Formats: sequence, C-alpha cells, structure tokens
Amino acid sequence: MISVIPVVILMAMIAVFYDHYFDLNDDVLMKDILSGTYSGTPSAHNMQMLWPISAIVALLYRTFPHVAWYGLMLIGFQYASLYIIANGIVKIVTEGKNDQDSRVATDRTAADRQIGTVTDFGISAGITLLLSALMLMHLIFVQYTITVAMMSSAAAVSFFAADKTDEDKGFLKNRLLAIIILVLAFMLRTEMTLLMLPFFGAAFVYKFSFEEKPFEKTTIKKYGYFILLLLILMFLSWMVDRIAYGTPGWKAFRNMFDSRTVLYDYEVPPSYEGNEAFYDGIGLKPEEAYLFENYNFGVDPKIDDKVMNSVAAYAREIDRNSNDSASKLKDKLKIYVYEVTHLNNAPGTDHPWNTVALILYVSAGILTVFTGKIWELWRVIALFAGRSAIWLYMLMGGRTPDRITHSLYFVEIVVLMILLSALIREADGLQREDDRKNRSIKTVITATAVGLLCAGICILVPGVRYASYEAAYRKDVNAPYIELYEYMADNTDTMYLIDTYSSVSYSEKMFDDIAFVSKANSNVFGGWAATSPLEVTKLEAYGIKDMGSGLLNDNVVFCKRTDSDDGWLKDYYASNGTDIKMDKEATIADTFDLIRITKMEK
Repeated sequence: MISVIPVVILMAMIAVFYDHYFDLNDDVLMKDILSGTYSGTPSAHNMQMLWPISAIVALLYRTFPHVAWYGLMLIGFQYASLYIIANGIVKIVTEGKNDQDSRVATDRTAADRQIGTVTDFGISAGITLLLSALMLMHLIFVQYTITVAMMSSAAAVSFFAADKTDEDKGFLKNRLLAIIILVLAFMLRTEMTLLMLPFFGAAFVYKFSFEEKPFEKTTIKKYGYFILLLLILMFLSWMVDRIAYGTPGWKAFRNMFDSRTVLYDYEVPPSYEGNEAFYDGIGLKPEEAYLFENYNFGVDPKIDDKVMNSVAAYAREIDRNSNDSASKLKDKLKIYVYEVTHLNNAPGTDHPWNTVALILYVSAGILTVFTGKIWELWRVIALFAGRSAIWLYMLMGGRTPDRITHSLYFVEIVVLMILLSALIREADGLQREDDRKNRSIKTVITATAVGLLCAGICILVPGVRYASYEAAYRKDVNAPYIELYEYMADNTDTMYLIDTYSSVSYSEKMFDDIAFVSKANSNVFGGWAATSPLEVTKLEAYGIKDMGSGLLNDNVVFCKRTDSDDGWLKDYYASNGTDIKMDKEATIADTFDLIRITKMEK
C-alpha cells in the first residue's frame, strides 16, 4: 500500500483534471484496427504490434465492443510500471535492513516501525512525484512507444528487487514478473523493446555484480536460465507473429511497410526533379513520383512493395553520398555534448531530463567512492558509455523525436535509481562502523533526495500548466475532425478517400464516444496501413479495386482540408490520359472539402 497510494492519487488527479488522448494518429489507427472501427470487424492484424497481443485485445473488443480496451491497456501498463518501479526501489533500499535492525535492537518500538513506514512512504511518494513530473505529458497524451519504455524500466526494477534465493527455480520464479513484462513490451513494440534492452542489461549486470559469489557455477547458471527463458518466450511470440503474417499478401505488405519506414522516418522522399533517370528507370512519371512527396502513394496501384523498396534504397543512397560519415559523426557528437551538458530550457537541450540524470550520476559516483570501492565506479562509467553509444547511434540515424529521447532518459534514470538504491543499502551497512563515513553518506543521500524532490516540483509546476494548454489546443484541433467523422459515419453508402496530410493532426480522446464511431467507409491515401490486405478488403467492400480508379466511382468522395492543394490530383489523372472534373459537394466545419470527381469525356 505504501507504493499503491501515491500512484492511485496520481491516477485520480489526472482523471479529474485531464482527458486521456492518444498522442499520435498512429495509436488512433491501431485502436481503430483492433476495435473494428477501421474495417467494421476487430482485427488482430494490427501491423505495429506482434500478433499474439493484438489477438487478445481484438478478442476483448469482439466480446465487449463498447469498452476502450486498447486505451485501458496502455494506461494500465503505464501506471502498473510506475507502481512496480516505486515499490521495487523501496524494496532495494530496505532489503535486509529490518533483519539488521532486529539484530541490533530486538526491542524496536512501535514508534520506530512507524518512522520506518513513513520513510518508506516518503521514498515511494518522492519517486512517483519525480517520474510522473517527467512523464506527465506522456501519461495524459499516451503513446505506445513511451509505454514500452516504462514497462522495460519496470522490468529492470522487478528483476533487481526480486527476493533472494539460492535455488535455480526460485530465482526464475521470483523474476517471472520481469520476464512477463519484457515479453509483453516486446509484443507491444518490438523495436523499442530492443532499444531498451541494453539498459535492462545494465540492471542485470549490476545485480550479478552485487552477488556474494558472482562467478560461481550456480550463480552463472541462475542468470543463464533467466536469459534463456526470456529469449525463448520472445522468439515464440515472434514466430507466432511470422506465421500470422505468413500469407503472400501480408508478406508483400510487410516488405512495403519496412521500406516506407525507411523512406519517411529516416530519409526524405526524393523529388522527380534532379532524379529523372531513377524514376524513369522504375517506370514512374513526375506526377506519380510526386505521390511520395505528398504521402498519397496509395493512389497509384503501380506503387507496390518493390517500387517502395527501390525508392527507399535510392533515398538512402543519396543520403550516404551526400554525407561524409566522419564529418557527420563529428557534427552529431557536438549536438550530443550540447544536449547533455546544457542544463537549461534553451532550444535543442534535454532539460530537465539531463539535470535529473546528472544528479543521479554524481550521487552514484560519490556513494561508490564513499563505500571504499573506487574500482566499482565501472558501473557508473559503463552506463554512461553505453548510453552515449546508443544516443550517438540514434543521432546518426536522424530519428530522435521526443517519444524516443524521453524514453531513453526515463529508462536511464530508473537504472540509475536502481544503482543508487543498491549503493545506499550497501552504505547503510558501513554506517555502524565509521562515524565520519556515516555523516558523509547521510549528507550525500539527503542532498540527493532534496535535489530530486526539488527537481520534481520544479518540473511538475510548469508541466501542469503546459498540459492544460496542450489539452485545450488538441480539443480545438480535433473539433472539425470529430464533425467530419460523424458526418461520414452517417453516410455509410459512400466511401470517403482522404488526402493523407489532411488527416494527420487528429489525436483522439481515449474514452470519448468518438472512439467508437465507425470509420469503415473512410480511408487515407497513404500512411503505414496503405496497401495492406486489411485496406484491400475494406475498399473491395465498396467495389474499389484501387484508389486511383475508385475515385471516379459514383459512391466515392475525395476529402481534403480546404487550405490544401488538389492540383496534384488533376495532374496525376492527366498524366494517365484522363481529364477530371472536381465538384465540391460539401464543406465540413469550414475545414474539410468533400469533392466528387468525375471523368470528363473528350
């Protein structure tokens, strides 16, 4: 209950003062697929998540269709992670302490026990305050990438804080929760879990290094069994996913998906101008090549997985030829140093995350020295070296959105808390032997606690204000989208095909009625679900073979923002020998134009 209470209070306060949102339209689409609002039927082929966990969520939607299962899963994982982290850190700090105290003073009074309980509650509440202050925006505006980072952090704490045992089976049993969390995270977002694994590995190595006889055969065997079981379960979940996506249609789509990710997340779609030879070589005209730039590649049936793979590979080649690796590394290293060392809110800095991490690094280093084992500074040095390598890798890849950088900082901070807690526990044993060390250690611990608490409060206050502003902004942005989706849902005989960039600003409330409004008769021209078998089936239900030809059907309407260009569409058809007429049918919320497209006879 010491760790439950702060988390429950946090949950209640966020529920009272804020609405939960899906942070990005990616999560909205994932929810739509799982819930059935995308195609009319809940589907386990979520594409972003591994099939086993998608199948469970889709089954829940089939069984209880009016419950927001996907949102509840993400929020549940996040708050459970906060609880596990806070509870585990308290456990690490106090491990063996009660036994020591009972040997020193068997007649501990009720007041002594109450003081201990209050202290433990203070640690738990302080950790919850700090982590929730750092993650407030991500607890309100939820994204599955961040959720995986929190789960990976919780797994690290759960592994380290598990009860001691000398038995192989007991060792695994006590750490089964860590395995379950990591496997769930792996199924929720595989790539993110793999990015987090080195930090879990740091906690794993720390625990091993604190063993009394780490290199004994029995100790190595226990840790080896843990790794083996974890890898087996991850491999099995991955294999089930491969089987579920093993049909030719899904294999081709996954190839398309991977190439699209490279092109849009790591590179820039090359324009036709200046790259004429390449596009001519793969059979694309200028108007067709432009579909990569405006993200509407789904219009052209010629753009399949092979074409997407060619364009992505060409974009990567351009990037490599235009950047000298040594010069690029030098530039990224400067950026890395700037982001890490600037402890203020200047543009391009990582404040306040880097400030919290610095406090923990310094405290862990000082406590290591005070325990008289200076060589054990390898733990601090190795963690910083590892995080530096990962950060440089991400910077070199050019992919560092907040959901990635904040995730990296969060798991690093939690691993530092694990190390610091273990050092405090070890230092506590020295306090009865050396008064000078006792005072020094207490000073460091107190200064760290005060520093982190002050940091948490200083982060939380502006964070609350910014979250309120962001919530109001999203409400305004979403209003016309809600009106549009409700309009489309009322006209089920028509399929609405939407310009991709006209759809991306939408971020849905998790538990609003709009979350259950059907989108079975609407689709975007691009995005990560484009050309998937699920999309093909959805379009075929309206007699649409492909979106390019389908736009000319009587039951199809083109949708775009009023301030966006539609000349590209006329140019596309003209390049294929077709002149079209575009008649505005309606304007929704003064934001979206609904346009009928007809073929003009020559």
